[in-house]
Amino acid sequence: MTEFFPFLLDLSSFLSRVSLLFRNLLFQIRSFHGLEKTAVPGASERKLFRAWSGLGELLALLLQTDKIIESRPAVRNDWNSYCRAIGTAQHNPAQFGVSSDALRSLIATIATVEGQVMAGNGLRNCYEQSYNEIDDDKQFAARMRAVIVEMYNQWEKAAEGDIPDKHRLMVIIALFIFFHLHFPTEDTSLLKLIWKSHKKVLFTCGQRYQRKLCSLAARKGAIQAGRRSNRMPLRNQEL
Repeated sequence: MTEFFPFLLDLSSFLSRVSLLFRNLLFQIRSFHGLEKTAVPGASERKLFRAWSGLGELLALLLQTDKIIESRPAVRNDWNSYCRAIGTAQHNPAQFGVSSDALRSLIATIATVEGQVMAGNGLRNCYEQSYNEIDDDKQFAARMRAVIVEMYNQWEKAAEGDIPDKHRLMVIIALFIFFHLHFPTEDTSLLKLIWKSHKKVLFTCGQRYQRKLCSLAARKGAIQAGRRSNRMPLRNQEL
């Protein structure tokens, strides 16, 4: 693990840049649609599918990395042993020939790698960023929803005459999960549309994110049952 650690550190930096790039591109799309008509005629009407696809590709990178970590328990076990060894050295750095400052710096770096890579939460970390005014922008939410619907319809149409593109579907699902987390709504029509994809492919982006769609479907049923019994609707739960 000592020899593997520099790679993990580079991977952590890469995922951090991916998350930052996602954030910046999301704001750029929003800013583009807000341009004055005199600056770029028809800016608000352009769908920017390539830009949205780029966002989905970034999310897919995070998703795939999380899945790799999840499917490699041996790497996780070695990482835990390494962290315990460093924790032991913290009590008596001189015994291991290192200074207290150097050891503190290493422990801080290990914590960063743990949070960004080894915890398998790269995608979740990106979702949970603060997006400030975007979170409350209903017009932008409606635009994103429309883009996801059209991207899925295009994928479905292509899948009818060819082998379903699993990676493309993973991109669309990743965008949908982001949309759901930042623009919660009781409207389940988008969920129903995306859920149909399981009829066309057996495996897309891992059981973990298929279970997220299942949980959304189950919550929909619970909300409807609550309404029928005149109870309060269930609160939105985090994926």
